[in-house]
Amino acid sequence: MERKKFIRVPINKKAQKTYELGILREDELETLVLSNDQFLELYRLGVFEKINEKCDIIIDEFEDEILELNKIPAAIEIVTKLISEHDNADLVEIKKMLELAVAFNTIVGFDF
Repeated sequence: MERKKFIRVPINKKAQKTYELGILREDELETLVLSNDQFLELYRLGVFEKINEKCDIIIDEFEDEILELNKIPAAIEIVTKLISEHDNADLVEIKKMLELAVAFNTIVGFDF
């Protein structure tokens, strides 16, 4: 059975607090689901490694990690650069999730 990876953005501050407590209410989260193949391709492109370096976090296959609001612009910059270098629809979707978090004034959760 394949283990899916989730990128989640709480839709408001209340939803963010609930998420940070470990309570997943799908009606309070925008969610991007990645298959193992999608994750491996993104990993190969270096998106998580580059975000980790620039934002001082640890996104990897067996970790749950939160990207704080103040670090999201740096992650958007990284993903935008990768989009210009690679034809990968998942990079575009990740950028949309990052932009949603900025619009909602919340965070991005990487639940891998």
